[in-house]
Amino acid sequence: MIPTRALISIIGVLVIWQAAAWLVATPLLLPPPALVAESAFALLKSGELAVHVGVSLSRLMVGLAIGAPIGALLGCAMGRWEPLDAMLSPFVRLFNSIPALALVPFSLLWFGVTEFSRYALLFYTVSLTVLLSARQGVRTVPPIRVKAAASLGVSGGAAFLRIVLPSCFPAILAGIRTGSA
Repeated sequence: MIPTRALISIIGVLVIWQAAAWLVATPLLLPPPALVAESAFALLKSGELAVHVGVSLSRLMVGLAIGAPIGALLGCAMGRWEPLDAMLSPFVRLFNSIPALALVPFSLLWFGVTEFSRYALLFYTVSLTVLLSARQGVRTVPPIRVKAAASLGVSGGAAFLRIVLPSCFPAILAGIRTGSA
C-alpha cells in the first residue's frame, strides 16, 4: 500500500510534468506522461525493453566483476601501507575529481563506439568508488584488533587477511553498492 504522502507527491509530479509538456507543446522535447507510459508499455509488450535492460545489466555486471576486486585490492593496500598511499593519493584525488560523464567524449575518441568504451567507463567508476571505500575502511580498523592478533602470534600478511580485511569488508560492500548505482 502506497502511503498517502507518497501518492500525493507522485500525482503532483505527474501534474507538473503534464503542465510543462503542455506549455512546451513539442512532444519531441518534452513528451507528456501518457505518451511516455504508452511507449513504455509498447516496448514492454514487444519484449524490446527486456532485451535492453538485460544488455545494460550485463554491462554493469562486467564492470563490477572487473572494477570491484581491483578497487578493493588497491584500496586495501593504500589504506594499509602509507608509502603506497602517499605515492598514489595524488592520482586518486585527480581521478576522483573527474566525473565519469565527463570522460564519455574521450572514451568515444580513444575506444570508439564499442562495448569496450562502455566497460572502461564502468570500470573507472566502480574501481575508484570501491578503492576510496576500501582505503577508508582499512584506516578505520581499530588498532586494538591488530595488537590483539599480534599478541596471539598473528602478524604481517596473516593479520591483514584474518583481521583487517574482514573488518573493512562492510566498507568495501558499501563502495560496491555506491559504485553500482
